[in-house]
Amino acid sequence: MPTPRDIVEIVEYYRNATSAVKKAATKAQVATIVEAHEQALRNQKRQFKGLHGRRLSGQLFNSQYYGFERDGSDIPTSFLGVRNIPYGRIQEYGSGGLPGGVVKPVKAKKLWIPNYKKAGRMRPREFMSLLFSNPAYYHLFPNMAARWTGNYIAERGVRKKQWEPLFYLKDSVKIPPRPFLTPAVAAAFLNYPDKFAKYLGEELDR
Repeated sequence: MPTPRDIVEIVEYYRNATSAVKKAATKAQVATIVEAHEQALRNQKRQFKGLHGRRLSGQLFNSQYYGFERDGSDIPTSFLGVRNIPYGRIQEYGSGGLPGGVVKPVKAKKLWIPNYKKAGRMRPREFMSLLFSNPAYYHLFPNMAARWTGNYIAERGVRKKQWEPLFYLKDSVKIPPRPFLTPAVAAAFLNYPDKFAKYLGEELDR
C-alpha cells in the first residue's frame, strides 16, 4: 500500500496539474499501478506454492508494495516492488547471471534438497539421528540420503538393497525465473489508454 507521503504527493500532483490532460494522466497512473499490484499478488499466489499445493512462506507476498516518486515532472512516476527481501529479484529473473542466483551451501558440504513425497517435513539432523541409530535401514550416499525400501534388486548378479531418496545432495542449485511483477505491470499498462480516456472525459465534463 502507498505511504501517507505517497498519497500527499499524488494529491499535490493532481492539484497542481495545469490541464485536464495532466489531471487525467495522474488518475490513470494511480489506477494502473494499483491494478498491477493486485495482479502481482495474484501471480504470487498462483506461482509460489510447494509440493501438492503446500503454501510457502508469506514473507515475499507480504513484502510487495507500490508507491510514487516526485521526479520534477507534472505526472507522478509509479513503481512496484518488494522490500527487505534479498531474494525478490532472483525470484523475478532467476539465476540468469545475476549475483546470488545460484544457491550454494554455507557450512555444510552439500545442499540437502528434501524429497517431500518420502521425507515429508524431515530435517537433515533427523535423518542423521536415524542413520546413527539404525544404519541397516538408512544410508548416506554421495548424491542422496536414502532409506531402505525393504526390497532387494539384482545388479550384475549381486543381490542389493533398494534405496529410496529422502534428500538429494547437491553442490549448488540454480533458481529458475518465476516472474510475478513484470507480467503484472505489462498487463496493467495495456489498460492505461482506456483509463486515461475515461478520466479525461470526466475532467472535460467538469
